[in-house]
Parts: sequence; structure tokens; C-alpha cells
Amino acid sequence: MPLLLPALAAATALATPGMAQSDLPGLVTAEEYPAEALTTGKSAAATIEIRVDPYGRPIGCRVAAVVGDASLGNSICEIAMRKRYFAARLLDGAPAHAQVTTTVRLWVPGSPDADKVAAVQPGPDYDVRVAPAADTPPLTDVRMVLQVSRKGAVTQCGAKDESQADLARAICKARTIFRTGPLQDERGQPVPYVTEATVRIHAGA
Repeated sequence: MPLLLPALAAATALATPGMAQSDLPGLVTAEEYPAEALTTGKSAAATIEIRVDPYGRPIGCRVAAVVGDASLGNSICEIAMRKRYFAARLLDGAPAHAQVTTTVRLWVPGSPDADKVAAVQPGPDYDVRVAPAADTPPLTDVRMVLQVSRKGAVTQCGAKDESQADLARAICKARTIFRTGPLQDERGQPVPYVTEATVRIHAGA
């Protein structure tokens, strides 16, 4: 399965007292922290959905959820739209559109929303309960790569990490769990695309 490798791999910011902090070095840097938000001590965590064309250029961004200051959360999408991303490919190697979902945190230590923003941790996209087995840990997160049709249905799926290939194959047998939908290109036309999802497996009754 081809890997979607956007320049959005989550990272934990190092806390330096008195300095503004942000996640995802290379996506949002301290220098890009909006000046007004920085001087007034605004903090936010935003879950964003970015649409990327086959050349790695962003063609759209939507804020799905915000913790903290709403205006700063919307600014995160504006910053993301100025970036370039790794291009995705379909299973047959053809260049593909992609949808990337990630959570970015921007916070000023000591500001009113800083603690709750810093505490935000992205959860899994899906939870699946399976019968316990000797070789299955009680709780496992599996990062999946999904190929989605023009109509929004998952047509191919696999593990992003080959070490999880067996678990991914079991998940793919029940691919109806994935809540995917159509993706439009810059002209508003539906296109096949690649996206990622984290599935948390709970082993037990």
C-alpha cells in the first residue's frame, strides 16, 4: 500500500518557559504564530482537514474542531494553506489527491487557555473491539492508509507501518467501519484520493 507522508507528522512541542509553543515543526513555527494572538496571549488547538492536490499543493482547509481561542484556531488553517506537502499516490502508482487530518496546538505558557490547549491529545479515528487472542495486546493503535473512490467508498486499505500488516488486514475485512466521503478537486469535481486513519483495537470482552 502506498504511504501518504504529508509534512504533518505529529510532534510534541518542548516547553520553554516564557516562549510561545507550537506543534508540528515545519508546519507552524514560532515565527508564524499570529502576532496579535501572541501579544495578547491567545492559545488554541485546532483539528484541521487539509485537501492536497497530486502535486502536494493545498487546495482547501477546514477547521473541524477548536479548543481555546476560535480566531487563532482558524488562523492555523490559513498557515497550513501556505505550506507544501508530500504528494500521495494510489495503489497503482498514479498521483492522487489526499485528505490530511491533524491536530495542531499553539499556546503561550501562562495564558488563560494554555493548560487545556497543551493537554489536547488527538484520539483514534475509530474504535474496534475484538475477541481476545494470545498475540493481541489489550490496546493497540493501528495507523491505516486508505484509498477512496470518487463516490467516497474505501476501495483499498493497508497498514502505514508494515509491522502492523496482519492487524491491518483484519481491519480491512470490515472496511465498512470507515466513514469516508467524496473529495472534490479545485474545480469542484469528485476525485479518488488517499487518506489516513488511526484505528484503536480493544482486545477483550
